[in-house]
Amino acid sequence: MATMRPERRCWKISAVAIATMVATATVIGCGGSGGSPDAATGGGGNGGSSSGGAGGAGNVGGQGGGAGTGVGTDDRLLPLEAGRDWMFQQSPIDSTRASNCSRAEASVNGTVVDGNDSGWVYRPTCSDQSFDVFMAADDVWAFPTGNHDAAQRIQYASAPVQEGATWTSGAQTFTWHDAGAVQTPAGRFERCWQRMAQSDGFIILCRGVGLVVSESTSGNYRLELAAKNF
Repeated sequence: MATMRPERRCWKISAVAIATMVATATVIGCGGSGGSPDAATGGGGNGGSSSGGAGGAGNVGGQGGGAGTGVGTDDRLLPLEAGRDWMFQQSPIDSTRASNCSRAEASVNGTVVDGNDSGWVYRPTCSDQSFDVFMAADDVWAFPTGNHDAAQRIQYASAPVQEGATWTSGAQTFTWHDAGAVQTPAGRFERCWQRMAQSDGFIILCRGVGLVVSESTSGNYRLELAAKNF
């Protein structure tokens, strides 16, 4: 990920809100089976989605100059938090064939710990399986829930998130493309990135929102975000 100059921001926050932020974990991520999270890439495998850096907590007020005001920005490409859901509108790419995505929804069902890493239990779109997902900045990796064997690791996203950057996970190669702003049934979202798979399909993730589009040629489906509960 390209180096960025840190921004200096201030927030006016109550003591209760500060305590809540301190107690909240911000490690996120997602994964998928067959190396194909949230898009049926690589032969139509099922999977989960995510990537993105965690939004930082701000300092409170300014001494001598008065307290600042403002709202923190969540920069995560998939802002996972327990209890969150994303609902999608599904349509076939080829109207003469049925699509094979059986679940047009993604959800976060809980949290998980692996050594010093904290993450989420994530059930992605088009999958009956959940995944344990972890993140360090924009590097996102996942395992099938309960199976953290190194051979099962999926590198769902990789830094730097910039135009043309590539990485591999198993036999699959992925490439980032700047998608700019994306319009969906749920609204228009900014700061979006397309993760293109070499063999089949793509997903689009928007910072602070998560998965907004998933398309698979082999699965014959296109998913577009219709609603979310946050």
